[in-house]
Amino acid sequence: MLLALFLSLVAGILLSSEGIILSLFLLGLPLVILVRKKRYSGLFIIGTGFAVGILLRYLPFELTHQGRIYGVIIKRSEDYFVIKSLFKRYYIQRPDHSFEVGDFILLQGTKATFNFTTYESRFNFNEYLNGLGVTNSIEVQELSLILKSVFRSHALSSFLEGLFYGPGHGIINGMFFGTTNDVVTAVYDIELGRIFSETGLLHLCFVLVIDRALGRFKKGKVAFLIKFCLVLFLWYLNPASFALMRMLFLYLSILYCKQQRHPRTLTLNLSFGIMMLLYNPFLVNDLAFGFTYFVIIFREFFHPRGLVFRRIKRLLFLFVVTTPLLVYYQGVINIFGLIFVIPLQIMILGGVILSILSLVLPLNFVIVSYEKLFLRTISFVGGVDGRIYFPELTLTGLVFLILGVLGVIYAIESRNKRQKRAIFGIITMPLLITFLPLNHLYESKVVFINVGQGDATLIRHRDLTILIDTGGNQSFEIADEIIIPFLKKEGVFALDYLITTHDDFDHNGGVMSLTKKFPVHHFYSRHNFMPIYYRGTIFLQNHNHLASQDENDSSLVLSFRLSRTNFLLLGDARASVLETIMMMTPTLTADVLKLSHHGARNGTSTKLLDLLKPDEVIISVAAINRYGHPDEDLLLELKKRHIKTHLTSKSGSIEYSYYFG
Repeated sequence: MLLALFLSLVAGILLSSEGIILSLFLLGLPLVILVRKKRYSGLFIIGTGFAVGILLRYLPFELTHQGRIYGVIIKRSEDYFVIKSLFKRYYIQRPDHSFEVGDFILLQGTKATFNFTTYESRFNFNEYLNGLGVTNSIEVQELSLILKSVFRSHALSSFLEGLFYGPGHGIINGMFFGTTNDVVTAVYDIELGRIFSETGLLHLCFVLVIDRALGRFKKGKVAFLIKFCLVLFLWYLNPASFALMRMLFLYLSILYCKQQRHPRTLTLNLSFGIMMLLYNPFLVNDLAFGFTYFVIIFREFFHPRGLVFRRIKRLLFLFVVTTPLLVYYQGVINIFGLIFVIPLQIMILGGVILSILSLVLPLNFVIVSYEKLFLRTISFVGGVDGRIYFPELTLTGLVFLILGVLGVIYAIESRNKRQKRAIFGIITMPLLITFLPLNHLYESKVVFINVGQGDATLIRHRDLTILIDTGGNQSFEIADEIIIPFLKKEGVFALDYLITTHDDFDHNGGVMSLTKKFPVHHFYSRHNFMPIYYRGTIFLQNHNHLASQDENDSSLVLSFRLSRTNFLLLGDARASVLETIMMMTPTLTADVLKLSHHGARNGTSTKLLDLLKPDEVIISVAAINRYGHPDEDLLLELKKRHIKTHLTSKSGSIEYSYYFG
């Protein structure tokens, strides 16, 4: 019955426009079981849990008095923190603050919406805050600490980091205390960073290692007390860690029930999950929560035995069944990295233990050598490109992926060979087919890629692929982190044409890296290659033949037609240049118009809009930029003309798909 209540509660919390399929899926599981067992009284519990879940997600109340907001800090970083005020959560930017998780504060300020710059295929801070349940930011005018939390974990972590300061202590500082260093960067580069950091798996395995060690020397109450104190200490260092909170709850429950019959571990886990969801319903968006309860519920419903548990290590099996979650949260899986996850985990734990021993033994040389070996191992694992990129997975897609994994496991466990082959074939064939770019046979696509303050446009028509501009960023390599992962997600493994409209860095900043690391058959950056014909279906043409010393005014102005839709890309040319082009080419039209110079005031004039009469416009721009793009007056003019406007800063990558066109 607890399982039914837990699932219905999660279903209610997840209920939204995009989560309705997953909600019904979770709600249907206990319904089917209760109906089959004829336990109709449980239907009331399911309905109650579902209603409470919906209520928890959408409660708008906050703790205020005379315009001031009271709240508890539930998340902190070096330059920001998140507060919980009854049922509302707010983001507060505060560089170099000294607050800790659990501090009770009073603040006054102006509420505002947050919109941080996002990039295709990179970590989305807006989505992360939304996942925490944060609705607004607060521009603080007054701030005071009312009650200081007993948890000063950040201060203690800083003190402990000082003990392990110096060469060779990157493993314990990076993986245990979260310090950014070469070790952390290397682990994230092979797509395993979130597995170790957010699921608390490393800390839990450290506890298990201590448990095994104690089992050889100490048993009974003493060993249990040592383990409990260790978990308590780790939780003090990471008070927001769901995994450590769950383990501490289990230990406390065992201590409380030591004179009684121990409840089932499933009952304890579900009780803890229900309590945590009642306190913080947005835990359903947390990787650690999903990671834990997916495995628990999977085992309860499925009872896997035989082949799986006899031949595959339990930890490796855990990663197999949680693959859907990794796909949903990360969008990419490094198969080779997952194969090595257990050896890497053992190596990390070895480095942690060596670092602790170095406090009393002269092991500095050993630790330096060990860390070099670890980084070389990571480099070897990362050197084999085992990354599989997935398009953005919706909650509905997650349901089908989960069902696919369950079906594969069921097929493996089935004793009926014919049934096994049939199920295995029915489920795995579509999954394998999804990795093949078969949609290229019937689908054409134009994507305005979200590269922040810059331009990049992909045209894919059958077996033709054209990339116009690459974007550019001074902080990171845009081809490695955005363009190449995006192309692989789209099933594009070579470019027929790479074109840059002009030589500004925000248009061609990724060219050098892209041409070195990705197959590009033809690269053009000048006018003389135009036009491009493709079997009579694509006609890519440049309309700017005006001589100019200004780099922006010499931009290529490109038009093409795809499945009855006319596209026009204006580069960075000024309005005066574009109006001259229109006078020279009066028949030029645009159903979809990518505005010039990221929506700048001098890029697109009202006269140009009236001449082209576009149905939709695209503005490729960063949410926060020093140029003030896009121009507010231009946005008003677009609104007056009822022209549908898309900004990559708000919508992300903007896609137009056509079938059999």
